[in-house]
Amino acid sequence: MPTLEGLEEAGLEKIPDLSIAKMRFELTLDPETAKELNIDQAEVKRQLMDKIKAGFMTQLYHDVSSELKLTLNNSVLEEMEAKNKEELEKLTQAIENAEKNEGESEVREAMVKKCEYLTLIGNKEESLKMLKVTLEKTNTTGHKLDLHFHLIRLGFFFSDNK
Repeated sequence: MPTLEGLEEAGLEKIPDLSIAKMRFELTLDPETAKELNIDQAEVKRQLMDKIKAGFMTQLYHDVSSELKLTLNNSVLEEMEAKNKEELEKLTQAIENAEKNEGESEVREAMVKKCEYLTLIGNKEESLKMLKVTLEKTNTTGHKLDLHFHLIRLGFFFSDNK
C-alpha cells in the first residue's frame, strides 16, 4: 500500500491540499494554545496566503480574508479571477468537444478535470455540483470510488461533515 507521500508517484494527486486546511485550523487557535504547540501564527498566515495566491484560489481567498479579517487586495483578486475564468472556459470547451466528438470515457475524464480544478481553486459549491454530475455519468466502480474519495477529501478540506 502506498504511503501518503507515494500517492503522487502512484498517479493520485492530493486534491485538495489538506495542508491548507491544517493552516486554516492553526489560525483559529487562540494565541496561547498556538504558542504551547510551537505554532508561529504569523508565519502560518504568510504561508497560507502564499499558497492561496499561487493556486489562484479565489473563493478561498474570500473565505480566509473574511475569517482572518484581512483586507482583500483587488489587483490580486482580479488576477486570480481572470486566470480562473480562462481555465474554466478551456475545461468547459473540452467537455463540450468530448460530448460532440468523443466517447463517454473522454467526457467523464474532461468532467473530472473540471471538478479537480474547481476543487483546487477552493470553489466548494461548484465542485460539489460537478462531482454530482460526473458521478451520474460514471459507470465503472473504480471511477466511482475515486470520485467518492475526492468528495471525502473535499469534506475534510472544508470541515464539512454533511
